Amino acid sequence: DTTTATGSGTASANATDVTVPMVEIQKQIGEKTKLSYSNSIGASTPTREVKIEHSLSNNVTINGSVVDKPRGSTDTQTSQAYGLDFRYRFQFE
Repeated sequence: DTTTATGSGTASANATDVTVPMVEIQKQIGEKTKLSYSNSIGASTPTREVKIEHSLSNNVTINGSVVDKPRGSTDTQTSQAYGLDFRYRFQFE
């Protein structure tokens, strides 16, 4: 099992599009599955994201995510967005 933490990435903190740093923690929870949590730092209402990535084969990956971020011009209200992606990777030489 591997756990990594990175400090790269940015997020929009509010409707004025202030860019703040993101911290991400990632955990390999199986041979083909990764789970990650990221959080913006320095914002009055942080943007949080949870992602899971599962490899179905060498070329096909399914990704699910939940994002909790500030909504509108006030930092007191948040909205959640959900996503599900299927990714197909191909290589050519």
